[in-house]
Amino acid sequence: MVNMRLLDWDSDVLDLRVARIDEPVLDQSQLEAALTSLGHDGVDCVYWSSKSDDTKTQDAADACHGVLADIKVTYQLSLEGLSPVCGSDVVEYVDRVAMPDLIALAFEIGERSRFYLDKKMPADAYQKVYCRWMENAVNRTNADCVKVIKVGEACIGVVTLKKKGDVGCIDLIGVDPSYRGQGLAMKLINAALAWCVDEGMNRCDVVTQFSNEAACALYEKNGFTVKQTEHFYHFWLN
Repeated sequence: MVNMRLLDWDSDVLDLRVARIDEPVLDQSQLEAALTSLGHDGVDCVYWSSKSDDTKTQDAADACHGVLADIKVTYQLSLEGLSPVCGSDVVEYVDRVAMPDLIALAFEIGERSRFYLDKKMPADAYQKVYCRWMENAVNRTNADCVKVIKVGEACIGVVTLKKKGDVGCIDLIGVDPSYRGQGLAMKLINAALAWCVDEGMNRCDVVTQFSNEAACALYEKNGFTVKQTEHFYHFWLN
C-alpha cells in the first residue's frame, strides 16, 4: 500500500484539501492509483517528491500531469571544529508577535517558493503560507530562535532556526531588497552557525531552491555541501 496522508496545516492555510504521497519511488500505475484514491477522497492538491536522479519517478510524474513546482536542494555543514561569531548587529528577536516588516520579509522569501511559482495555486497562496510560517516562527511554534538585523526599529534581515535532534536547521532567511549587496546574508548565516554551535548541534542544514543561484553560491562559499536534491511535484485533482 502507498503511504499517503492529509496535510492539516497546508489545508488550513491554503483553504484547500491537501495531501502528500510519502513514497519516494513509484511507477506510473502506482502513482495513478494513489492519485485516483486521493481524488475520490476530495483532495484538491497532492505533493510528491523524488530524488533528482530518479528518471523513472519523473517520467511517472510527467505522465500523471504533475507540475514540477520546485527543485529543492538540501545543503549541510559539519560544525566540528568551527567557531563562528555572531556579529553585534545581529540580535535575537524576542517579541512573540511578527511586526509588518517581518511579514514583508516573509513575502519576499515566499516569492521564490513553489507556492508562488506554481500558477495553479491561488494567487495569494505564497503570502498565506509564508505569513503563517513567519508568525509561527516568531511565536516559537515552529522555531527555536529568530535572529534579525535592524535599521532603527525596522527589521531588514531575518533568519529563523530550529533543532532537529543534533542538527540545527536554517528555516527562513531573507534580506530586504533595498539592503542587499551589503553582506547581510553572510552575517545572518554566521549568526545561525554560531547559534547552532552554542546549542551543541553537530551539523547545520538548510533547504533552498536550485533556481536560487545566489543562495546556492552563498551556502557553498560558506562550506556547505549538497546533501540531496529533490524534484517536488504538485498534482491538481479537483
